[in-house]
Amino acid sequence: MKVIEIENYRTRLLEYVQGVASERSKFFQIVFFLSILRSSIDNNSAVSYELEFASFFFQYFDDASLKHSNPEFYKQIDQILQIYERIELHPDLKAKLGHYRQILMKQTVYEWLNLGEWEKAINGLQKHLPVSHAVSTSRIETYQPTGSKDIFESFADWAESIRIVQPEIYPLCLDVINWHHSEDRDFLADTTQLLFADQTAESYKSDVPFGMILPVQLHVKKRPKDAEEDIVKFNNEILSSRSHINHVFHDVILAVRSVAEKRISEKLEHWHFTFHLSIPQKEAVFTGSSWDAPIALLIYCGILNQYYRQKLARVSQDTLITGCLDMKGHILPVSNASLKSKVSATFFSSQTHLIVPMQQIGEAAEIINNLRNIYPNRHLTLEGAENLDQLISDKNAFKQDPMTFRRRLVFWMKQLREKPAAILSFALVLIVLFVWIGRWITFDRNPVSYEIRGSHFVAKNLGDQDLWSYDFKDPVNIQVFPGMDGTRINLRFADLNGDRQNEVLYGPILGQPDWQGLCFCFSNRGKLLWKHKIGRPIEFGNENYEDHYNIFGIYTDNLRGDGNVSVLIEAGHAPYFPSVLTVLDNQGELMGEYWNSGRMNVCRFADLNRDGIRDILSGGINNETRGACLVVLNPFNMKGCSPQDSSSHYYSHELETGSELYYLRFPGSAFRYGKWGEAVIRLSILENELSIAVGSDYMVDTPNISNTFDIVEYRLDYQLHLISFSPTDPYFSQHEKHFGRFPSESEIAKLGQIQYWNGKEWVFEPTMVNH
Repeated sequence: MKVIEIENYRTRLLEYVQGVASERSKFFQIVFFLSILRSSIDNNSAVSYELEFASFFFQYFDDASLKHSNPEFYKQIDQILQIYERIELHPDLKAKLGHYRQILMKQTVYEWLNLGEWEKAINGLQKHLPVSHAVSTSRIETYQPTGSKDIFESFADWAESIRIVQPEIYPLCLDVINWHHSEDRDFLADTTQLLFADQTAESYKSDVPFGMILPVQLHVKKRPKDAEEDIVKFNNEILSSRSHINHVFHDVILAVRSVAEKRISEKLEHWHFTFHLSIPQKEAVFTGSSWDAPIALLIYCGILNQYYRQKLARVSQDTLITGCLDMKGHILPVSNASLKSKVSATFFSSQTHLIVPMQQIGEAAEIINNLRNIYPNRHLTLEGAENLDQLISDKNAFKQDPMTFRRRLVFWMKQLREKPAAILSFALVLIVLFVWIGRWITFDRNPVSYEIRGSHFVAKNLGDQDLWSYDFKDPVNIQVFPGMDGTRINLRFADLNGDRQNEVLYGPILGQPDWQGLCFCFSNRGKLLWKHKIGRPIEFGNENYEDHYNIFGIYTDNLRGDGNVSVLIEAGHAPYFPSVLTVLDNQGELMGEYWNSGRMNVCRFADLNRDGIRDILSGGINNETRGACLVVLNPFNMKGCSPQDSSSHYYSHELETGSELYYLRFPGSAFRYGKWGEAVIRLSILENELSIAVGSDYMVDTPNISNTFDIVEYRLDYQLHLISFSPTDPYFSQHEKHFGRFPSESEIAKLGQIQYWNGKEWVFEPTMVNH
C-alpha cells in the first residue's frame, strides 16, 4: 500500500469516526488502520499517523469495544500498545498504557475461557504478569476443567490456589470471574438481546458487516379505550409514519397481534398499546428487518403480561434470535452477509443458544462448524424456526408460568378493580361461589408437549401441566431421527378435526414386536380415537421380511386446502431396507401407501403442478444404487414401489408398479462404493424452487473421513429442472483426505447428471413418469 493510499485511507477514516457508526466498529477500523501502517510505509511516516490517531484509539478503547471479539483480534491491539509504549505520547495517555494493557489481558483471558480454551487462557494471564516460581505447569494441569464443572468455576478454583503465591494476579482473576457472573443468563420480562449487523462499518478483508449484540428494553402500556391505534416510541421518540423503523414495527405488531389473539384472547383485537423500545446506541442508525423475530417475541411477552396484569412471561437472555417476519408470523431469511456476521458474533459471545430462520439452518451450521474447527471447545446450540408460534413454544427462548388459581384470582381482581364498585362486589361473590367451576373451565387442556415416565406417555399443556397419561405396558421413547432440521420425529401434535384442540399422534418404539409399526391417535382429553398398523410381511428379491417396522416421522397437512387434515407416516423395516410412506385420513383410514427400496430421510408438501393438491416430496436413498433419490407423489393416488431392476434383490413381485409423479436418482460421487452410500439429507421448499442437499450415508468409521457430510446442494424448479448445483466445502476436504487429491472437473460435472424415470427407462431430461 503506497503513501498516497494510506493518506486517502486516513481521510476516509477521519470522516468515519466522526459519523454515526457504533463506537465498537469505529474502534475496529482504527485498529486495522494502525496495524497496517508499519508494513505499508516507513516507520518515521507511520509515527505521525500513530500520534494523530492515538486519542481516537484510546477514546474508543474500553470493555464494550473489546467484548466478545475473536481472540486473534487482541493480538493486533497488543502490537499497537507495544508501539505506543516506544513512541513519545502525550503524558496523560502514556500514564494509562499499563491500565489499557490490563484491560486487554483480562478480556483476552475471558474470551479464551468463553471459548473453552483453558490453557490459552491461563498462559495468556501469566504472559502479561510476573509469575512466581511456585506456580508450575503441573499446577495448571491440576486445575484443568472437567466435564462436570463449568470452566469459569475451574478458573475460580485455580485463582484461589495461587492467591498466596501470586497475589498480583488474584485481583485480575476476580475481575474476569465477575465479568462472567455479570452476564445475564436469566429470563426477563422486558429485555432481550438483539443481534445487529453494523452496516455503517467498512469491514476490512470482507464484505461482511460487523456483528454486534445489544440489549433492548421494552415497556408496554395499555392505551385508553377510545384509542384507535398502537403507538411506537423508539428511544423516547414517537416514530413518524414515514420512518423505516415504524414500517418494520407495524408489520411485527400485526404478526404478534394475530398470534396473541389466538393464544391469549380475542379481546386483544380491541386493545391498543404504547410500545416504548430503548437501545443503548442512541446515535446509531438502525435499518433492515432482521431483528423482527426477537422484537416480536419481546412484544408478545409484553402484551401477554399486560393482558394478565402480572409478569407471567419472560424472554431468555441466553438465546439469540435473528430473522425477518412477515405479517402472518412466518420467519423469513436474512441476507447471507448479515447471517454470517450474526452467527460469528454469537459464536464469540457468552450465549449458548442461537435460533435462525429454518431455511438458513444449513448455512448457519456450516459457519459454526468452520469456527468450531478453530475453537473446538466452544459449545453453541443451533435451532431453526419457521414461525413466531415456534419461537413462543421454544423453552430455550421463551418461558411462561402456568396460570395457577392464585394467578387467575389476581387476574380477575385486577380486572374488576377497573370497573364500578357494584360489579366488583358481585364478582367477588361469584368468585367465592364458583371458584372450582372457574378453575375447571379456564384450565388449558390443549396438549402441546409431553413427558415419558417409564411405560407411560404423559401429555402436557403450554404451562407444562399434566393433562393425561397412557400406559403402553412397556418402556417407550420419543425418537428424533437424523433428517432435515431435526424434524423427523415419531410424535406430532396437530388439530385434525378443526376444534382448535390438538390431537396427539404417536408411533412408539417398543420392545414387543406386536406393537411395532403402530400409530396411535389420542384426543386432547386422552381418549384413544384410533390406531393404524404400518407395514406388513413382504418379499423383496428372494428374501422374506417380517412384519417389524419403526415409525420415523409423522406429518400432517391440509392437502386440498378444504380443512380436512391428512396424516403422512414415514416408516422403515427394522433393521433392513424396505421403507413405506402411508397416508391416512383424520379418522385413521388408509388413503394410500408407497414403498421404497431404501430409507427415506425427509418429507415435505408442496403444490408443484398448481392443481390445488399439495404433493408429497420425500428424499432418501435407493439401496439398489446406494444413491440419493427423490420421489414426488400425489397423496390421493399412492401405490406400488419405487422403480427397481426386476432381477435385483431390491425388486418386489408382490407390489405393483409405483404411482409416482416423478422419481429422480442423483449422480454418485467418488465416495459411493462398498457400504458407502449417498442420500438426500435436507429438502427445503422455496418460492418457485426446491433446495436439495445430498450427503454421505456411511455407517462404518473410516480414519480421517467424517461418517456424514454434505456433498452437493441442488436447486430445482417446480418442474424438477436443474437450476444449479454446488459441491460443498466438506466434499472437497474429505475427498482430499481420502483420495489425496481434489476432485477433477469431470468428476464435478458428473454431479449435475440427474436421472429421471419416465416409466420405462432412466433418462437425463426432466420427465414425469408416464403411467
